[in-house]
Amino acid sequence: MRSLTWAFQKRARRFCLVLSTLMVYSITSAAQANQDAETPTRTRGSFGLGAGLDYGGLGLKTEVNLLKNLGVFGGLGYNLESVGYNVGLQAKLNSQTNVVPVFAAMYGYNAVIFIIDNEGLTETYYGFSLGGGVDFKLPRNPNHFFSIKMLIPARSQAFKDDFNAIRNSRLVEISEPWPVNFSFGYHFRF
Repeated sequence: MRSLTWAFQKRARRFCLVLSTLMVYSITSAAQANQDAETPTRTRGSFGLGAGLDYGGLGLKTEVNLLKNLGVFGGLGYNLESVGYNVGLQAKLNSQTNVVPVFAAMYGYNAVIFIIDNEGLTETYYGFSLGGGVDFKLPRNPNHFFSIKMLIPARSQAFKDDFNAIRNSRLVEISEPWPVNFSFGYHFRF
C-alpha cells in the first residue's frame, strides 16, 4: 500500500511540474503576444463536462463572463458520496492566445470521506479552495477548450477531526488526503 501511495505522489509531483511549466510558458507567450492581433469574438461564457472540485466531482460547470477576463462559475456533480457543488470567481490573463492562464477562488465541496459498506462514516465537507491552471484552446475551433487546474482546498476543522478519528480508530485503513486536488474538463463557449 505504501509503495502504491508513493508512486501516485511521484506522478502527482510530475503533473504539478508540467502544469507549472505550462503556466509559465502561457504567461510568457501572453506577454509576447502581438497587440495588433485580431480580437476574437467576445463570448458570454462556457459550458463544460469534467472531473474535479470545480465540477462538483464528476459533473458539469458553467462559466459566465462579468468582464473581459473575469467571470463567475458554478459546478454541480457527483462526488462519490452525494451531490457536490462549487461556486466562485475565475480570472483569465489573456484570452488571445491558445494557452490561457486561469486563476480561481471558490466555495463548495472540497473533501469527502467515503468508506464502502459504512455509510455512517461517509460524509461531504465544504469550504474555500484556491488554485490555478490553464485553458488550452483547440487550434481549429477556439470556441472549444480543455481546462486543467490545480486547486488547494482549505479543509474544515470538522473534516480534520473526523479524518483523525477514523485513522486513529484503526477500524479501516485510510490514506492521507492530498494537499492539492486536480481538475480536468472540456468546454464549449457560448
